[in-house]
Amino acid sequence: MGMTLMISLAVLPFAVLTVGAPETRFSVVQEGGRDWLANADGRRFHSLGVCCVNRGLAAQEWDDTNPGYSASRLFTTDAAWAKDSTRRLAEWGFNTVGAWSDHSLLRGNLYQTPVLHLGASGIPWKDMWDPSVIDDTYRIAREGVAPNRDDPRVIGYFSDNELGWWYGAMFEWAWKATPEHGTRDRLVALLREAYPGVWQTVTEDFDCEGATDFATLQRAGRLFLRPGGHGMAYVRKVMRLLAARYYELCRDAIRRADPGALFLGDRYISNFYPEVAEEAGKVADIVSTNLNANWSDGSFAPFYLEELHRRARKPLLVTEFYMCAMQNRSGNMNDASGFPTVSTQRERVEGLKRQLAAMFAKPYLVGAHWFQFYDEPMHGRSDGENYNMGLVDIVGRPYEPLLRAFASAEGRNPTTREPSNGSIPPIDPSLARDLGRWPRERARTDPSGEVRGDLYLSWHPSGLFVAIQFDEDRFAEAFYRSGTIPSEDRARLVLEIDGLKRPVEARLGLGGDLDLTEALKLTHEAGTRNCAVFRIPTRAFGRARFKAGDRIVYRATLDTRGRAYRTTWRGERTLGKNP
Repeated sequence: MGMTLMISLAVLPFAVLTVGAPETRFSVVQEGGRDWLANADGRRFHSLGVCCVNRGLAAQEWDDTNPGYSASRLFTTDAAWAKDSTRRLAEWGFNTVGAWSDHSLLRGNLYQTPVLHLGASGIPWKDMWDPSVIDDTYRIAREGVAPNRDDPRVIGYFSDNELGWWYGAMFEWAWKATPEHGTRDRLVALLREAYPGVWQTVTEDFDCEGATDFATLQRAGRLFLRPGGHGMAYVRKVMRLLAARYYELCRDAIRRADPGALFLGDRYISNFYPEVAEEAGKVADIVSTNLNANWSDGSFAPFYLEELHRRARKPLLVTEFYMCAMQNRSGNMNDASGFPTVSTQRERVEGLKRQLAAMFAKPYLVGAHWFQFYDEPMHGRSDGENYNMGLVDIVGRPYEPLLRAFASAEGRNPTTREPSNGSIPPIDPSLARDLGRWPRERARTDPSGEVRGDLYLSWHPSGLFVAIQFDEDRFAEAFYRSGTIPSEDRARLVLEIDGLKRPVEARLGLGGDLDLTEALKLTHEAGTRNCAVFRIPTRAFGRARFKAGDRIVYRATLDTRGRAYRTTWRGERTLGKNP
């Protein structure tokens, strides 16, 4: 089709700032206020890639009752498939073969970014200071790099995929280390430092199982969070320790296996933790994240990339993004999970354009990789996932409008957007329950602190509507001996507004239903992505009705689970009219 992606394939001079080890084939450069990748010839580009460019189902895996993409049914040889796929990707404007692909087969001019799966050695769960674990990590890196070791098109390697970094699970696992493990030694040393050697102060924040002092804890036992305490401050120190060691070990393993490659991070699972991102940024050349849309129109929470970059202080690479439609040629039902799904292919194209514009508006983004090359099998892959995520259907026919959107300037260039903290937009109360139907760009308020989410304000003559969307972690129940999240450790939002008789206080997230004062609950969804919408009626302000032009002065604070992080919002805004 002959389409080209101008922003990704531009050949431009570069200078100013270069990031990357001196001997790497590729580097990160800054010019014109943007981050770029640059190859050894000085050509700068953004990596527009595709994941899962592989042969799909092997001939012996074909199932007539659950058909899926299979190169063996479409091409006479693997080489013919590879030649055709490489040609088509280049014509469609892509320049990179992303993760889960047949990298060694896809020869040509496309860049490569393989995943090494260094976590197969057990890191970060095993003792990362153990020589045998270190040797195993180096071995996995050597074996993973070997097929591509001399390929000049390899930009770099991802150490892992969606490692998780779930605080509760990792904290529990860390205490399972035996006395001879370096991990336990370091945990106890860190505890002594955090609680200046006084065991009594430890018990104020922790329920200690199998240990009565530092010495016995050195040999056995573990810590549970004491509800209402401040033990999360120590948990964060533990996570920083483990993250620092993980990224250092991965960098060293990749550098030894292929000194010319960049370390591209470990592809976050659309969630990150400030300490982990900060340690990644100290070591990795690029910090990578998969990016699930928060709403079916393809848009994602604004705070996510902004805060990830602020913490990592390194360029970002989005390693998975996608849109799906019920209207598709593969028979995908798109019902195995909560991935963004729209009704038609036209809506899918609009969602893609929205995603590209939002991502490439970020000057620190050096690329984005679409997931994936082909649709998933009609009735789902082995884990049941059954989504219309492909550039092509299960018989290899391209979704032409989608591909035109990838190549068009309209799909890449950011649109003009009204900044947050302008006037508060009005909303129809019938739409207010669903944050996806809010005028979110105008309703959002600017956050500060350790940002874990976004706060939105809208209004109607009958009251002020408030929505909050924020991220937490899985497996938090592992922090507590009871195996449940106590009420006093649930996330807590406090919202003060001038004229309001008393602050709105909300306990939200996992651990129970939305618990509110001074407001009426509309919705509450709890999990790793939490969302709550509520209305503060005008009578709570001692008024009959709101009207356009009224002034709202607000202050809000979100303390996440166990008081781990605090995000704040404050400002003064007027109630606006419809645009």
